[in-house]
Amino acid sequence: GTAFLRATPVEVAQADGVRMYLPLLDGSDEVGVLALTLDTVDDDDRRLLRRLASLVADILVTKHAYTDRFFQARRREPMSVAAEMQWSLLPPLTMSVPQVAVGGAVEPAYGIAGDSFDYALNDNILHAAVIDAMGHGLDAATMATVAVGAYRHARRAGINLPETYRYMDQAIAEQFGPDHFVTAQMMNLDITTGLFQWVNAGHPVP
Repeated sequence: GTAFLRATPVEVAQADGVRMYLPLLDGSDEVGVLALTLDTVDDDDRRLLRRLASLVADILVTKHAYTDRFFQARRREPMSVAAEMQWSLLPPLTMSVPQVAVGGAVEPAYGIAGDSFDYALNDNILHAAVIDAMGHGLDAATMATVAVGAYRHARRAGINLPETYRYMDQAIAEQFGPDHFVTAQMMNLDITTGLFQWVNAGHPVP
């Protein structure tokens, strides 16, 4: 687990050689760990293995949309339909540049429904939102999907935070009526100046 948690190669001496664990990185997003055993390892091997790990990570990221095998290999138990929807909606779980790092997760991983998050780094502005749709199951997952879709649409249209909130609220109200709701926190962070702006839409405060 060290190679994944620290995103650094790990070497373990064994009776039959050296076991290498190499993090598979898509930028700063960790997509897995490559493990292999060599008789011996020198600096040339380490350099080539880092390149191999980078290539394997690129293959996993670019080809995962064409097959279910990568998803199936990662899973340890059945996933609910609501969780399937939410995981397909999430952005990469980590993103890092010199000025800022973003990390997110959702739990329980195999049974989430209305919880979601989204972010994007556009020029010097980091946009991020945490969303929680009421209820459980498919209804909550569907509401969260609409909320994230409305958030992305407004963000990509260059709409400011208060208007984004109103846009999302309108989308939820028109689709689900007054008896359903989604709470959210949305923020913009200027990563060059540190200016932080946020809107709380009925969510617990940070």
